Amino acid sequence: MSDQLNLWEKNNSPLISNVTFDEIIKSSSINEFKSKLRNFHCTRCPLSSEIQQNPTTSRGNPNSKIMLVGEAPGHNEMIQGIPFVGRAGQLMDKIFESINLSTEKDVYITNICRCRPVDNRTPLASEAKTCILYLNREIKLIEPQFILTLGATSAKYLLGNIVSSKPMQDIVGKFFTSDEYPNVKFFILYHPAALLYNPNLKIPMQEHMKLLNEHLH
Repeated sequence: MSDQLNLWEKNNSPLISNVTFDEIIKSSSINEFKSKLRNFHCTRCPLSSEIQQNPTTSRGNPNSKIMLVGEAPGHNEMIQGIPFVGRAGQLMDKIFESINLSTEKDVYITNICRCRPVDNRTPLASEAKTCILYLNREIKLIEPQFILTLGATSAKYLLGNIVSSKPMQDIVGKFFTSDEYPNVKFFILYHPAALLYNPNLKIPMQEHMKLLNEHLH
């Protein structure tokens, strides 16, 4: 953990900011939201005290109709303050290139939780439910037509009881709707990190991306 702290301190200058949580949630644009969030030392849940860090923001095109939502930042994401920039993110870029989508131009990428849990553990329910308020503000600002959940955690906290009692293999590659997010179609995908650990998931992932592509056009 000391190496993580040293890297964080090297890449992040001390905060000089009076930004409040309410000001972030009331942001009127994505640029304002990202700027304030990146300069906010959030203490609303214990994650920020496990590893010294500022909340990770987002990347991609805020004018896109497609939003990708992952679980939480990893080591590289924590250092850079940007989601999906490590190995899993590089694989994700290639996956979307397979259906001619650029993760910089054609989608907007963010996470449920903005701070990295120690050892990349799954965020606790209390952490996810606290942090999802940031995501809800992003959704209101972006107004996506499609939200692609990457992995079981983001699916669980965005779709709740609709999917929470079902195993991942029963919900992945399928579309869902939620009364909480009207006018949005949800599509569940494997997290790209899962493909790094289990290459057998690459074939079903290809099928899911083909199905997604059919619905996008």
